[in-house]
Amino acid sequence: MPLPPTSPATRHAAWLLAGLALLSSAAQAATPAQRFLQALAEHEFLPAYQGFAADSAALAKTSAALCTRADAEKLQLARAQWRAVYLRWRGLDAIQFGPALDLRVGRALDAWPLRESLFQRQLAKVDAHTDFREVGAQAKGLPAIEHLLWPSTPAADTTLGELTGARCSYLQGATRELAREAQMLALRWSPQGGRYVRELALAGHSPQDGRHHPFPTERAALGELVNRIVAGLEVSLQQRLARPAGLGANGAPQPERFEAVRSASSRDGLLAQLAALRRVLLGENGLAPGVDGVLRASGDAGIEAADTVRGLLDHAERSLQALPAALDQGVGTQRPQFEAAHLALRSLLKAIQTELAPSLGITLDFNENDGD
Repeated sequence: MPLPPTSPATRHAAWLLAGLALLSSAAQAATPAQRFLQALAEHEFLPAYQGFAADSAALAKTSAALCTRADAEKLQLARAQWRAVYLRWRGLDAIQFGPALDLRVGRALDAWPLRESLFQRQLAKVDAHTDFREVGAQAKGLPAIEHLLWPSTPAADTTLGELTGARCSYLQGATRELAREAQMLALRWSPQGGRYVRELALAGHSPQDGRHHPFPTERAALGELVNRIVAGLEVSLQQRLARPAGLGANGAPQPERFEAVRSASSRDGLLAQLAALRRVLLGENGLAPGVDGVLRASGDAGIEAADTVRGLLDHAERSLQALPAALDQGVGTQRPQFEAAHLALRSLLKAIQTELAPSLGITLDFNENDGD
C-alpha cells in the first residue's frame, strides 16, 4: 500500500533523494574549488563525524561492560577505543567547521587540562542518574575519561581495582555524554539530518529556495575553511605545545598542562591534526584537488604558495615525530627538539596566513593568539 504523502517515511525519503540529487549535480562541477568543496564535504567531514560517533558509541558500550565485570581485556579495549576517539577528534578539531563550531561542543568534549578539584567534587556526588550535560566542562569529556582509564603512574596500574562504585558511574556517564554529543554532530552533517554536508558541497551553487545558505560563494566557503585551519593551528601551537613546554614568551615549562599524557597520546594528537591538514591542503585520500589544486589553478603566486605549504607541512610532521609520545617526558632534556617543532609549526602557520590566504583572495579573521 502506498505511503500517504505526509507520512514521516515519505518526507524522510524525499529529503534523502533531494540531497542525493543535489550532491550528484555538484559532481558535475567544473572548477577546482567546486570539486574540492564537494570532496571535502562527502569524503572528509561527513565520514569523519560518522566515524567519531561510531567510535564514541563503542567506547560507551565497552565502558558499560567494563563496569559490569572488569577485566584486563576490557580495560585494554576501552583504552584503545578512547585513543581512537581522541585522535579522531584531534583531526576534526584541526578544522572546527560547521556544526561543531556553531554548537560550541568542543569545550564540552575537549577541555584540557582536567580540573582535578572540580572532578573530585563531582565524583563525590555522582550516581547512575547524574546528567552529565550539567557537569562542568573541565570535569568531563575526553580528559575525564582518560583520567579514569589510566593511572597516574603506569608502573603501578591499579585501574581495574579502582573501577567500582562512583568511578564506574562517572566513566559510564561521561562516555554516554560523549557519545550523545558525537551522534548529534554526525546527524547535523548528514544529508537527511542537518544537511550541512549539502550546504558545503553546494557552496555558491545552492538552489534559490528562500532558505538561508551559509556559503553564497565558493570563496566564502574557502575563506571559512582557511580561517578555521589558522585558528586550529594557533591553538595547538600555543596551548598544546608552547605554553606547556615554556617556549617563546611563555616562561618556565608547565608539563602538567600537556594533554593526553597519561595515555601517551599528546604527540600523536598533534600528528593527527597535521594528517587532517595534509588531506585537506594537499588533496590526499579522495580530497583531490585539495587547496593545493585550487591554489595551482590561481596562477604563479598560487603555485609558489602551494609548494611552500607542502614543504613546510612535511617539515612540521618530521619535527613532531622527533618528540616523545607523551610530551611531558623529555621537555627538560630534549629542548632543541621542542624548539624545532615549535618553529616548524610557526613557519607553517605563517605561510598559510601570508601566502596561501592572499593567493586565494581570502581575508583572515583576527584571532586572539595572533602574534604569538
